[in-house]
Amino acid sequence: TSASFDQITISSDLGADFNAAVMNTGANVVITGGSSMIINGTADGGVTLASGYQPASIVRLATNTYGVFGNLE
Repeated sequence: TSASFDQITISSDLGADFNAAVMNTGANVVITGGSSMIINGTADGGVTLASGYQPASIVRLATNTYGVFGNLE
């Protein structure tokens, strides 16, 4: 939980499933991966959630490989 942020970075491999609810009314929220992680098919890439209360699901597809589902920008 954070009072002010616009970027979430996944710096290490997460467990089998991770769910997050994000509220950042002033800006979009960018979810990025580091260490050669693949997010939504893009290595070292990211996805953007639209601003406001945005439930998001981050699903681990394989080692260091994720799919992000939600109200994407």
